[in-house]
Amino acid sequence: MRTFLQDVRYGLRMLVKSPGFTAAALLTLMLGIGATAAIFSVVDAVLLRALPFRDPGRLVSIYEDDSHTGFPRNTPAPGNYADWKEQTQVFQGVAATFWQVYGLSGKGEDPEKLEGEKATHNLLSVLGVTPELGRVFTADEDRPGFQHVALISHELWTRRFGADRKLVGREILLNNEKYTVIGVLPPGFHFESKNGDILTPMAFTPERLADRGSHYLNVLARLQPGMSVEKANAALAVLLKTRAQQYPDEVGDIQRFVAEPLQSTYTYEVREGLEVLMAAVGFILLIACANIANLLLSRAAGRRRELAVRTALGANRARLVRQLLTESALMAIGGGALGILLADWCFLFLKNLIPEELSRTVALALDFRVLAFTVAVSLASSVLFGLAPALQISGIDLNEVLKQSGRGNTGPRRSLFRNLLVIGEVALSLVLLVGSGLMIESFSNMRGLNPGFRADHVLTMRLEVPATKYGNFARRTQFFQSVLERV
Repeated sequence: MRTFLQDVRYGLRMLVKSPGFTAAALLTLMLGIGATAAIFSVVDAVLLRALPFRDPGRLVSIYEDDSHTGFPRNTPAPGNYADWKEQTQVFQGVAATFWQVYGLSGKGEDPEKLEGEKATHNLLSVLGVTPELGRVFTADEDRPGFQHVALISHELWTRRFGADRKLVGREILLNNEKYTVIGVLPPGFHFESKNGDILTPMAFTPERLADRGSHYLNVLARLQPGMSVEKANAALAVLLKTRAQQYPDEVGDIQRFVAEPLQSTYTYEVREGLEVLMAAVGFILLIACANIANLLLSRAAGRRRELAVRTALGANRARLVRQLLTESALMAIGGGALGILLADWCFLFLKNLIPEELSRTVALALDFRVLAFTVAVSLASSVLFGLAPALQISGIDLNEVLKQSGRGNTGPRRSLFRNLLVIGEVALSLVLLVGSGLMIESFSNMRGLNPGFRADHVLTMRLEVPATKYGNFARRTQFFQSVLERV
């Protein structure tokens, strides 16, 4: 420990004596380690961290593959959901949801538009989630005429109702209809909607549950213990073959029923992009290490006489290698600390890479996992860029160096190694530049794509009307025609 502390103190003195070199090395490491830590934090939060549900490895989503009609991940029809629910040998439970807009109003309060979900009564039990207050829906409440109950989010409960625990059991107005609040969801819980604040029962009618032509549901299931996703898909394939024969007009065009892990469903749009980003920042880190290794080789050429004198005074090769690796580790630790600050700053825009379904339950933060990864990357980097110079300088010829009066003579082998490092840097940089150029070109082509109509000054809007007031097609049509005339 005493000699190690001596190495640390000596290493710090050497770094302070070369402020230009130290600043260049720290900035290079800050970029390499900071970028790597920042992207890893996103990859960890989105791809590696388990979903905040009970036993999330057994949760799957189920969709319909209609690739030949342009819908490779089509939302399921109620009739198909009903069939999947009967596969009790495969699924412990199957639940369905449907995105919904609610108008919340009340006496003396401003009306407010809220997003939420209609859900089958077993949604929370399938996910393994318990309300913070109150209870879940019952099967009896998941029937037409009995569905006027609601679960509200913790955020809405706090913001709109002042976290009043007496709210459970009271009525609120949703879409001008009275709903009884039966519970408050846990903090941060939002299933499909990023801003979902309301859950109400799905309440399928028998006619709606038999419908195989309307595709609008989100379906998730919990696998039976010991059941794999592969076995579940095999059972779904057999079911599809049977139903395609029974209902050729509605089911015959579906290519597959697909079950996949729920986390894969949440992340399929960003997974490939995050993997590419992780590879890119890995290249950046390697470039940084090669760059600093080159700087250290150049610097070591000027220290050959110093190290030769230390060898003459009794220092062995292991001690010299340890000294140089200690200096490398000090630089890596400093670069890692600056990299953490850079990563924290990057969180401001990297949070946009988190899928909408996870944005409420997943947050970017410098937690223990990210800090441990950063420390590991810093130490690995110190070995990468410090080992080669340390081994080269430790192999000096004592008599030759002490006889030389000049400084900086590196010899052909050292020059060759430095040239190889430069070649590696240029090769890695070229890969990144070509990849970046192709991505920019693709993005430019997409922005310049002609959609077939003039997109300038064109707006879209989505409008939900209360079913109680506009319950039939004719009244809805009349209302929308009136709106268009006024607009």
